[in-house]
Amino acid sequence: MVRHHDQVGVLAAILQELRSGGINIQQMSNQIFEGGGAAVATIHLSDPPNAGLLAKISGLDHVLAVTTSNPAI
Repeated sequence: MVRHHDQVGVLAAILQELRSGGINIQQMSNQIFEGGGAAVATIHLSDPPNAGLLAKISGLDHVLAVTTSNPAI
């Protein structure tokens, strides 16, 4: 799950990082919070991202938080 500002290009940047890591997206939804300032993208992946890739995504402009259901990361 990626909490992010609801702005043009934020999801594209996240998807580009996943692409560069060779990870395929199997399912994705993006929920805009009331007021439209923030959103949460729930992304199901073909493979778990490593800690380095998660750090890159966390460091992107307009990304607020990244959480994973994989307890090993």
